[in-house]
Amino acid sequence: NYDAWFKRFVKKQDLVKQIEVSNEQGYKAYVLNVHDYRDSRDKRMAMDPLFIEKLQTYLHDYKVSVDEGVIEGMLFGGRTKRSYYKIKISWA
Repeated sequence: NYDAWFKRFVKKQDLVKQIEVSNEQGYKAYVLNVHDYRDSRDKRMAMDPLFIEKLQTYLHDYKVSVDEGVIEGMLFGGRTKRSYYKIKISWA
């Protein structure tokens, strides 16, 4: 069930506490770097557009947005590409 997963995810990530700590440290946003998640289910579910809607509803006092793209670079003389998917929770 998606709702049960969402509740577990928010609790596991301790999002509210992480946002409070980031705010106290002077940051204007908290970022979830989804591609760094080890659990493939968490990664897949967090990239679902429904997740962004639920997160925005849950964190109604904050702005939730997605930043995704590809980073290109060079490694050992060869070209590399790495995709990224970040969820930004901002309050400024």
